Amino acid sequence: LIIGIYVLLGFSSFIYLVLAKNQHIELMPKAIEDERFQHNEQIHAHLREGKLNQINSSYVIATYVVEAQSTELNFTTNYGDDLTMFIQYRDDLDLNEIRVTAYKNFMSYNGYDMTDASPILNVDIVDNIFYITSGYKNIKVANVTGQLSILEDGIHKSTGGYAIGFNQVVFIEVPNHITIHDDFDSLITVK
Repeated sequence: LIIGIYVLLGFSSFIYLVLAKNQHIELMPKAIEDERFQHNEQIHAHLREGKLNQINSSYVIATYVVEAQSTELNFTTNYGDDLTMFIQYRDDLDLNEIRVTAYKNFMSYNGYDMTDASPILNVDIVDNIFYITSGYKNIKVANVTGQLSILEDGIHKSTGGYAIGFNQVVFIEVPNHITIHDDFDSLITVK
């Protein structure tokens, strides 16, 4: 019985190590990290100038379309400084649809690629309030650092006591006849 228990524990440990190895993230070479941050700057520059056609479609994470019931909306977000938002008022958009496109923003933590850990966005209009809020994406990452071994249930909870902020990037396209009031000057207007 004792030998059986040891064999079972050994087998369980082996299975755990095999599965944990699949979650291991390798350090990113500095050259690749620098290149990815250059891509970030390039995407930000294209968005700032409204040149959406210059951005590779593989950088688009998701596009959300919401319909405004009013021509006057108030904007709010729960992101704080972790969301870079560009807004462009356009005369070629139909009806009352507002289009929000989230772009991939390369992120790293101590040389580890954390890009795929970007939180999910929730976009909605309720009672003339236009919301962009963060949802959470469950991630499990083993061996990121000695202190930070698992991130789970969102980006601000970790076993090592660290919080990682992810700067999400979105581009908001709004018909000209709709006005969005932004009391906190969160939105960067694109001409």
